[in-house]
Amino acid sequence: MKIDRAGTGERLFEGNAQAVSSSNRLQYLVPNLVEALFTDFPGNSGETVRISVRPEDQPVRRDRR
Repeated sequence: MKIDRAGTGERLFEGNAQAVSSSNRLQYLVPNLVEALFTDFPGNSGETVRISVRPEDQPVRRDRR
């Protein structure tokens, strides 16, 4: 995700999220990735957040590596 200032194009924030999961359903994975990006937002610009997505009936766990 990249957030740029509209008037100048200056980069205000950049973040990446990666997931490991047994699910390949984007409808399930993408909301978890978005939540991971916005947890503790703005956090550190340029950081890659890695999450493990549990089977669909269990909550997400953020990896602290």
